Amino acid sequence: MVENRDAQVTEYLDEFGRFAIKVHSPKYKTPFIIHKTEDGHAMYSIKGSLGLTSTALEGWFTSSDDALRHLKSFLRRSKDSETVTRDKTRARSRKYKENAKATAKPDNSEHLRKGSAD
Repeated sequence: MVENRDAQVTEYLDEFGRFAIKVHSPKYKTPFIIHKTEDGHAMYSIKGSLGLTSTALEGWFTSSDDALRHLKSFLRRSKDSETVTRDKTRARSRKYKENAKATAKPDNSEHLRKGSAD
């Protein structure tokens, strides 16, 4: 596994024994996969492991290095996906609530003064 600043690149053989590259980025929840095209040509393409792939990643590349270079360039320019942004927001909210509970005053009335009985 080769470590990039913001992407983890893993080379492996897919279920058919073909060379493929899996790229995990913290900006996206699912990895991208670079593999040879399925039509028999010696070209490579980029696909997302789930859902639709961005139109900026469409196309054929003459080598896996070209495809990887294009994908890394795309990842550098892209923002966090909606899913990643939502997860980060929820984590911050959860952390804020936990801190608020930890610093909250106790629920019992021991800290209150007793008033005079009328």
